[in-house]
Amino acid sequence: MKIVVAAAFHNYTGPAITAITEAIWLKTMGVDVKMAISQKPKGNLAERAKSAGLQILNVNLYRKRFNPVDSLSDIKMLSSRLQEFDAVISHHSNDHWIFSLARGKRRAPIIVREIHRSDELKRPFTKSIFKKTDGFIVVGESFGKTLTDRFSVNPDKILAAPLSVDTKKFRPDLDGSTYKKQFNIPVQSPVIGLVSRIKENRGHELCVKAAKIVENRVPNVRWAFIGRGELQKQIENLIMQMGLKEKITIWGFVGDKLPAAICACDLMLLLSEPSDGGCRAAIEAAACGKPTLAPKVGTLFDVLEPEKEAFILNKPDPTLLAKRVEELIPNNNLLKSAGAYARTKVEMNCTEPNRTEKIVDFIKRLTS
Repeated sequence: MKIVVAAAFHNYTGPAITAITEAIWLKTMGVDVKMAISQKPKGNLAERAKSAGLQILNVNLYRKRFNPVDSLSDIKMLSSRLQEFDAVISHHSNDHWIFSLARGKRRAPIIVREIHRSDELKRPFTKSIFKKTDGFIVVGESFGKTLTDRFSVNPDKILAAPLSVDTKKFRPDLDGSTYKKQFNIPVQSPVIGLVSRIKENRGHELCVKAAKIVENRVPNVRWAFIGRGELQKQIENLIMQMGLKEKITIWGFVGDKLPAAICACDLMLLLSEPSDGGCRAAIEAAACGKPTLAPKVGTLFDVLEPEKEAFILNKPDPTLLAKRVEELIPNNNLLKSAGAYARTKVEMNCTEPNRTEKIVDFIKRLTS
């Protein structure tokens, strides 16, 4: 079987992580894989793909906006090569259109669109491109239901495959104590973690306001912002203004040490739908045996059972967040139990071999 994994992204983040992981595991399972990724603008995704031993098709897949010259060049090149392949797995609307136009009226290869975010189901001209699509991979059942209800897609053409995680890398037995030592957090203090780029609408300001509310009600709790970003200085200033320097610390970008950083926390937060609606941050936390508190974003609660494996925040509001923190943080047994259940769920449904086997079987069925 020969497959193109197409992802009009240039940096290793969000859905691009899913695309490259998918390609690596398809190759591991004996599939002849090539990747088509954005060459303009330059980013770090191409180097990631090459270092993983993946072959890259010579297409531009311009990332930032529609570029007619590059797109026509891509379509022309692909139209003469696509018949070499059995299937294309598309991860972005840009590559979805380009590969569909390059295929034209031919029946092969089949084109499978992977839906990562809820807003991908609301974009202009979505219905017209979906009609030309042979199958869909969704990161949760709710996205599949939208495809059926809104676009009349046959359920047989939809595969629900939650995001995968490396359960050997993300695991509960890692020692996160170095983070408490580094940031002078008392050993006995519970830590609430937020893994996210520090940018607009990711919940950092909300957390600061909630931390102020619970400052005296749950005095031993600490908050950790794991990441960096363009609003970091602004958030640092807000923390100082609120007098929360001892309560909130910014751990910055931790890279490959992320699993240990998660294990240093007792409860994780996800306060907006990330660039991957499958909510990778929460799945990685679950693999580390840590429950997540989140609004009903993406497909998180399609994968993790509400109030058993993850906790619901009715809406991103500092008062409501503070109330849930007051309920959950003192109940250490509940947090540990939820984390253990979440780890078990990930081991059953969210491993990389499990997801890849589902995708291979799905494509075999569509091409038979």
